[in-house]
Amino acid sequence: MRDQEAKSDAAPKPDSPPDIEKSAQWRRVLPDPNICRTSIIGAFKPFPACLVENPAPCPYAFATGEVCHCTHPGGRAFIKR
Repeated sequence: MRDQEAKSDAAPKPDSPPDIEKSAQWRRVLPDPNICRTSIIGAFKPFPACLVENPAPCPYAFATGEVCHCTHPGGRAFIKR
């Protein structure tokens, strides 16, 4: 009987989807002006550095070593202020 009470008290959390990787509504699409942030590293860099965590799905992300650069034509508009 006590097990039944414990199960009835445990309600699913409404803010967390059952499987984030498979849920299309939680999947982000890059580039997105609401998500994308860049930063200038050095004075003469042609492309700003991408500050988004895991930018791999973005077609404009270009990795050079440990730094990922944004090659989006409007990439400088995403500079974090």
